Formats: sequence, structure tokens, C-alpha cells
Amino acid sequence: MTRQDATGLVAMTRQDPIRLDLLWSGYDEDQLGCCHFESLSPVSITFAFKIVWEIFKCNPVKSKDDLLFYLTSIPKSNKMYALILLAGLCALNAQLGTPKKLVCTFQKDSSPNPFDIVEDIDPYLCTHLIYSSLKPEPVEVTASPSDLNNFPQFNSHKITNPNLKTLLEVDLTDLTTNDIFAPNNRAIFIQSVIDVMIPEQFDGVNIVWVIKQGVNQLNDKQRFTLLMQELKAEMQVALGVRMLTASVSAENIYIDYSYEVPLLAGIVNFFNVITFDLDRTPPPGTNPAPFPNAQTAMYYWVSKGAPKRKLNMGTAAYGFDTSPTANLLIWPIYTVCSATTSSPVHVDSDATIQAKANYIIAEHFGGAFVKSVDLDDFNAACGQGHYLVIRQIHNILI
Repeated sequence: MTRQDATGLVAMTRQDPIRLDLLWSGYDEDQLGCCHFESLSPVSITFAFKIVWEIFKCNPVKSKDDLLFYLTSIPKSNKMYALILLAGLCALNAQLGTPKKLVCTFQKDSSPNPFDIVEDIDPYLCTHLIYSSLKPEPVEVTASPSDLNNFPQFNSHKITNPNLKTLLEVDLTDLTTNDIFAPNNRAIFIQSVIDVMIPEQFDGVNIVWVIKQGVNQLNDKQRFTLLMQELKAEMQVALGVRMLTASVSAENIYIDYSYEVPLLAGIVNFFNVITFDLDRTPPPGTNPAPFPNAQTAMYYWVSKGAPKRKLNMGTAAYGFDTSPTANLLIWPIYTVCSATTSSPVHVDSDATIQAKANYIIAEHFGGAFVKSVDLDDFNAACGQGHYLVIRQIHNILI
């Protein structure tokens, strides 16, 4: 890092305050808190970056641990320690690039399926695992006996990999009314989510939402923003710092109807863009197959005000039946990995999977969003190792 880099970082952070949790995963929130550059004087920021510049100039700083080692002379109780560490993490972020996310869902109702939560989940494959999903009835979220049995098993993988993050998904897409957005009902909904979260070990909540025409009112996207603001605030009071994320539409018309993107971007940790099935009829003979619709969707979110680092592109770990008369649209990879070119079930080739992962890196998006661990070839039935799709993405992104 040069002195010019340090000067540029000072200017950048004044314009776009960066929290520690966006700069580096795994930091100790309780120890450092959330330090925002916008609340600090330019003199303090400049001084911190000068120290960081001297550290980087004289020492081989390649990781957070390296940076911590070179800060041992500063007492952790000193406010300057947190500021210098924040500046250092910002510099590492610029130097090494933001770590990518690999967000994978687990579908509890995927059936028939021989998937075993304990035995078949690889805790080192994905950075985030989403338990999908609970639904409000009509405005309260409750966990079934099966869910209560699954939760400890699902979260036990964090014992093996402490860096793994788990999220509980709440799906609002099947609401038959918009009653959940009434003030009293919002409070009931939020408390019910917190009640499910308290005894479990989830790191946060993922909300699935898109407005369906004919059901919702025009101002429901504003009400959804308010719901997310209140959910985040109440979770922090009841549970401490927790992640809040959203799985969102990839279609322009529904994006416009459903989301106040700039406001939501300031609330959620990241968006999971549901681009899984946008490019299911590629031109014959092309490998890797192009995925222009997914690319268009990602950049539409950017144009609406979503930071790239908060956008995860959806990638399917399943086959999709493109026949207009298909009764079953989604097929597990382990049942169709040998599908021929004449089959109506489309499966992304290895080259296409890798092209999508490389696109995420090249375009500086936050990561990949994969559906789902239980639909991938988790038991190596295709003869190419466990997790045919997810492992390829992992090997490129992580």
C-alpha cells in the first residue's frame, strides 16, 4: 500500500462509512464495537492511516492476524487501537479484495430426499447456511416439532467450523393478505421470530419477499422496509448483533414493485438475488452457456442503488425441466447428472458453473447464492465427488 493509497482510503471512507463486519469476517464485535469513520475527525482518521501506512511499508501484512501482531504495542483499551485496526482492515480490504460469500440453502421439505443434516452437510463448503424455511400463519412464525429437532443438528456444524454462519429463513412470499404489515401485526411477527431465535444458535434471519400482483397494495414495499428496520432493531435489543439478509426477485418489474433498494441496502447485510432459472434455454452447442438474464438482473439491482458487495448471484445446484408440460420443474442433481442434450431437464455444465463463479469475481459482486445443499450431488452419486456444483463454486470463490 502506498501513501497515495492511504490518502485515497481516507477520502473513500469519509464518503462511504464502512463497518468492521463489512471489511473482514470473524472480527470480535464485543471487543471492538462498530466504529464508523463518519463520526471521527479527519485528523484522527489521517493519523490512523499514517500509522497503518508505516506498518504496511515496513512489514509483510497479509492477513488480519498479521495486522493484530503489529498492533500489540497499542493497548486494546485505547480508542486509537480500534481506529487503527479499522483503518488496517480497510487497507487489507483494498489490498486483498473483499472475501467472497458462498451462501447455501438447506430445504427442510425437500422430498423424497435421503439427505441427513448431520452426516451430509460439509461445514467447510459454504460460508453461510440458510435453514429454509418457516412461514407466518397468519402473522406469527412458529417452529414445528421437526424444526425444533433439526435446529440443533443444523447449527452443530458451527462447532466443527466456527467461521460458519447460519441463518433462519422466514418466507413471506405466500402471504394471502398484507395484514402482516399492520403496526400491531408487525410487532407480533417480529416477536415470534425472536422467540424462535432465542433458544437456538442462528447467527441471523433471512427474509424472502416479493410483491405478488393482485394480493399486495402499492405501498407495501414501504411497509416491507419498515418491517425490516423494526426487525433489525428488535433483534439487536433481544439477541445482540445478528445478521439480517433478504432473498429477492431478479425480475425488473418485481424489483420495482417490491423494494426500496437504497433504504434496504442500509439495513441488510446482503441480498440473495434469485437468478437460478433465468437462463435455462441456452443456445445449443455453447459451453459455457451464456447467462445474460442473470447478468442483467444483477446490474439492475446495482442501478437501483444496491452496493455490489452486498449482492449474491443465484446459482442452481439442481436440474430444471424446461418442458412446458413438466409436472416437476426441479430435479436433484444426483438424479439427472447424466442427462443428455436431448433431455428437457437442463443442468449447468461444469464450464457454465465455473464461468458464473468467475463472473462474480470479475464484477466484484459479494458472492454466490446456491439452492441447495440437499439438491446437489451430496452423496457423490454422479461419480465426480461430493457436491458437484457447490464444490466447484467454492474452489473459485473461497
